[in-house]
Amino acid sequence: MAFARGDTNLAIAKQAALDDLTSAEQMKAKGNDDLMKGKMLVGHRAGEELLTSACKWYAKALEIVPLSRSLTEHGEEILARKNRLHTSLLLNLALASILCEEWDTVLNCTDTILRLDPKNTKALYRATRAYLELGELEEAVGSISLAIELAPKNRDIQKLADRVEEACRETTELLDQEEGVCYDISTLLARAGISASSSLFEYGKVLRDYAWGQTRSHLHIYIPFAAGLPLNCVTCQITRSFIDVLFLRHPTGGARRANETTARIAGDLYAPVLVDESTWMVTVPGLLHLELLKESTSSIKLWKCIFKHEDEIEIDADEFGSDIDSDEESFDEGYIDPSDQGRLEQAFKNYRVV
Repeated sequence: MAFARGDTNLAIAKQAALDDLTSAEQMKAKGNDDLMKGKMLVGHRAGEELLTSACKWYAKALEIVPLSRSLTEHGEEILARKNRLHTSLLLNLALASILCEEWDTVLNCTDTILRLDPKNTKALYRATRAYLELGELEEAVGSISLAIELAPKNRDIQKLADRVEEACRETTELLDQEEGVCYDISTLLARAGISASSSLFEYGKVLRDYAWGQTRSHLHIYIPFAAGLPLNCVTCQITRSFIDVLFLRHPTGGARRANETTARIAGDLYAPVLVDESTWMVTVPGLLHLELLKESTSSIKLWKCIFKHEDEIEIDADEFGSDIDSDEESFDEGYIDPSDQGRLEQAFKNYRVV
């Protein structure tokens, strides 16, 4: 008799669980209806009211079938139904909270989902949205990187990854300007979309203080300096046989890693240049680019160094002439396609570590 009573109690409890699941699913449906209508009216009072109503329906459903409620004794089918309901409720609550800009609620929902299902791409996507809005870029990069790994062809995820990368870049530039950071030449070349292994430097050299390369007609010199340095504190004197680049103020005293030797680059040129056709510009914050036009009447067509006092590089003149056709050669061989998730990690690395 006791055994029969136990079976009866279990059956009653199972039916109660099924009834609660049904009620919670009905509330979710009402919340979904309000959510869909509210999405169409974002920015209007009516839309705000609908989104708030949707959040209330989802919260009520979670009260009826709380996460802590164990239904394992009623079989795998009921347990799976409960888990699907919880995931759906939390995802929709996170979406409604995004539309309401309630970022802490978004993260509460997505954190709960990811504890149960670490590979849920919707949760990772919505968590990234919140982290990005809150300025928590380390967490944003971590969540969107995993989302890309799980769904590399998802366009929405890729677009969000691009936004995260852009936020990292802008934050890095802002820190540079505030702190007067002077990055190494390779980092700055990468930011300018130029690879240190580019063919431009095949007939030049990447040094610690600057990098240089050449085509048949032009020389290109890249010099790092403190990113926060005002341009009116940079002077560049170019004569036919001499250049003098001077940074009048170099505020790197509190920098994370200063490069003291970039305060001045000067010397006698290896061969003459045309002053009126030569120029300088700032390619990216902290990187000065000099473009010098070789003097066509000079007997020296191939430069083996920039300054006469430097060690010369070894170049086969015949090979040089055959490989470089014109000054229209692409200088951005080091550009990395935004769809490459490796670029995202590198962008964040630049943001975090100098």
